Amino acid sequence: MQTPKKSVSKNGTSDVPKRTSPVSSRSSRLTTESDSATLACHGPKTSTNRSPRVVERKSPRSPASERKRPSKLNELEHQINHLQEDLKKAKEQIASSETQKKQAQLQAEEFKEKLVTLTGKHEETELRLKELSESEDVCVEEFWMIEQECDKTWKSELEALRKKQADDSTALFSAMNEIQNLKEQLEIAKSFEIASTKNTETENIELLSLEQDTADTGTIIESLRNKLKGSEEDHQNLMADTQVQLENANATIDTLRSDGLNSLESYNSLMAELAESRTQVSLLGEIVRKLKEDGRFENGDPCVEIEQLKSALEAAELSYEETEIKSTVHIQTAYEVAESIKVESNHRESTLETALQETKHEISDLKTKLIQKESELKAIMYDLNNPETESAKILIAELQKKLTDKETELGDVMEKKKILKQEMERKEAESIKSIEAANAEIEMARSAEQEALVRVGLVSEESDKISRKESKITEQLEVAQKANSDMEAELKKLRVQTEQWRKAAEAAASILTSGNNGGRLMERSGSLDSDYNSIAGKLMSPFSDDVDDSPLKKKNSNMLRKIGGFLKKGSK
Repeated sequence: MQTPKKSVSKNGTSDVPKRTSPVSSRSSRLTTESDSATLACHGPKTSTNRSPRVVERKSPRSPASERKRPSKLNELEHQINHLQEDLKKAKEQIASSETQKKQAQLQAEEFKEKLVTLTGKHEETELRLKELSESEDVCVEEFWMIEQECDKTWKSELEALRKKQADDSTALFSAMNEIQNLKEQLEIAKSFEIASTKNTETENIELLSLEQDTADTGTIIESLRNKLKGSEEDHQNLMADTQVQLENANATIDTLRSDGLNSLESYNSLMAELAESRTQVSLLGEIVRKLKEDGRFENGDPCVEIEQLKSALEAAELSYEETEIKSTVHIQTAYEVAESIKVESNHRESTLETALQETKHEISDLKTKLIQKESELKAIMYDLNNPETESAKILIAELQKKLTDKETELGDVMEKKKILKQEMERKEAESIKSIEAANAEIEMARSAEQEALVRVGLVSEESDKISRKESKITEQLEVAQKANSDMEAELKKLRVQTEQWRKAAEAAASILTSGNNGGRLMERSGSLDSDYNSIAGKLMSPFSDDVDDSPLKKKNSNMLRKIGGFLKKGSK
């Protein structure tokens, strides 16, 4: 019975990773208790087989031992119930995971069906797009052929109409030229009549105005002559004043020049004196040097005289420089005054000359106006005395008759032109309608293309969403499968442990029942220890493969020791 349990435990440990859980801790406790129960069960059998001495005696029943045994049974039953509840919960979790797995599979199948339908729709849209593109190409070719035919017909009709229009336009142009010539002649005649009638009225007015203008021009000429005389007198006065100012300026310039010459002469004389004084100083310095070398001047009086002479020379130089600066400033001021006087005189002369020129121009303009008025008077008098007005009236009447005839012809031509324009407009409207219809068909095809493209985009988006959902569902399925595998491994472990605990509980119950019935225990104090050790070895052997951790082994050994002590107490 132990060999299959070992194989199951090995498979469970190899499939599922090790982890600590409350279920495993509980199972370890229960395994220890079941081991103790199995020890209690197998203990008396081994003692009867191995012990050489058989002692038959009745164990005295104490109320404490009788109370402890049912309490342990209750604990074992409680633990078994708890384990059964854990089993139920695990089964429920497995069932829920299986339902989730089934739901995920159903969703995956639904998504696959949707994908298939969407791919079919996508293929249908692509086929429709191809058909639309082919139909568009056919429509474009047909429209192009229709346009070529229409263009040919319209070109032929337009050429015919252009020829007609060219003929009509030439006729119109010639008629219009004749009409314009007649109109010009009529206008000339009318203007001549109007001029002849108005000239008689206006010539008298013009004569009166000319007489007034001549009187006004005479007065203006007299006033201008008076102004000229006044301006000439003012100019002469200004010239006299400017001449006086120029003479004064020249006199001042001469005086300044003479002062400058005098200052230059004084400057030259001073320079000569300075040169002489410098030569004297140099001579005196040489004399002093010689005297110093000879040692005649011991008191130093000539040195003092030399210093005095040097100071006098410096003072003379300073005074000369001051006089020179003053003379240069005086000369510059005189030159500036002379230049300002010249500028003012030139400005006055220029203003007077411009005024004279303006007055001369006004006089010449008035003279030309007088000559023009006299020529106009002569022309008017000649027109009044001309006898060609009656012949002009006859020509005007003939021209009016010709003009009426040409106007009737022009009306007929304009009516024909209107009819031709109406025909052209009608044909243009028909061509525009056909073009609009073709454009509408093209726009419809383009809109259908755009709708198909939009549908394709939506289908592609839906397919992307479905692929994402499928990936998520596959991930969830993988997670659920892993959880299921973990749960199955734990369930296998729990089943093995429950079987072991059940066997241990049954053994303990059999021991307790045998104790309660008052069976004889054939044992020896030394044989109990040996039996305990053998049972502990047998109980530990099936769990050596399942439990690899050192703390679990320690717990199991402690529990086995407690069970051995309990058995010793029960035997006593």
